[in-house]
Amino acid sequence: MNSLLTVPEAKIMLQKNIIKGKTSWIQIHDAMGRILAVKVIAPMDVPSFANSAMDGYAIAWDDQTLNYEVVGQVAAGQSEAKSIEKGEAMRIFTGAEIPLGADTVIQQEKITRVGAMIQFQKDEFKRGASVRLKGAQCKKGQEILQEGTCINPGSIALLASLGISEIEVFDLPKLALIITGDELKEIGEELNRGQIY
Repeated sequence: MNSLLTVPEAKIMLQKNIIKGKTSWIQIHDAMGRILAVKVIAPMDVPSFANSAMDGYAIAWDDQTLNYEVVGQVAAGQSEAKSIEKGEAMRIFTGAEIPLGADTVIQQEKITRVGAMIQFQKDEFKRGASVRLKGAQCKKGQEILQEGTCINPGSIALLASLGISEIEVFDLPKLALIITGDELKEIGEELNRGQIY
């Protein structure tokens, strides 16, 4: 006589024998509520470069000085590489690439600027403040979504941030209803005794 399966054993058996449906590639903007058929691997680092989390001044942190000379500015989307040295600062905008040599961004509201020189209260900050490092969200080759994930607005935004426009999802199931029984009537028909819609 065979012994009964435990619930965990039954789940394993079902998972091993589950029939997977057909799959299709669809645009991510059509994927809301769909089920991912394969895992998604990040094709790039996000962010793909170190950038500023806010408007302010990028500096090369120096424990020996309270004054930094502003030597330029860098805007978001600017492709020209910039660099600074100790004691220097550069005006920077949210999303702009951190200049070479810089390691910290001080928000503009915390800066006192006189001419080309800036100051701030050092005890309110630490090295690395307001810098989003390359790969801080995810790294190239990292699994970002598992097979079986139900696609929601957050996963669509994540896919878009990686430049992924299409994903493979399971096709929607096709359903058919077969309704039988002498007691059943279509909506709008008159019910006789013992009948239901």
